[in-house]
Amino acid sequence: MTADPVDPETAAVARFDPVLRTLMTFGLVEPDDAEETNSDEVSRQWRLTPAVQRRLNSLAFPAPPADKLVYFGHRCSSCGEHAPTWSIAGAFFCSACRDRAGDLVPSSNGTVER
Repeated sequence: MTADPVDPETAAVARFDPVLRTLMTFGLVEPDDAEETNSDEVSRQWRLTPAVQRRLNSLAFPAPPADKLVYFGHRCSSCGEHAPTWSIAGAFFCSACRDRAGDLVPSSNGTVER
């Protein structure tokens, strides 16, 4: 069995085939009405749907600061409460424990000090 050599650009684009098929399957891309003719073949152009474009625009903004992110599905590292948590120095704390842990400062070796 032999394999034909593939140029790096073709190989890089081929890695996205599953993503591209998913975009098409879920209707997140749509064919453009205009078709381009390249030598002997007609190629269809694709574009993102307006909903996807809006979502990409919202994702392009910077993420909020870490102390503003709320995590769901984590137990509090201090009291074990299953509630909304915030990440402080690599651990998750509920609201009550976060207030108590407010004066904790992460040290350079990854531990937490008062």
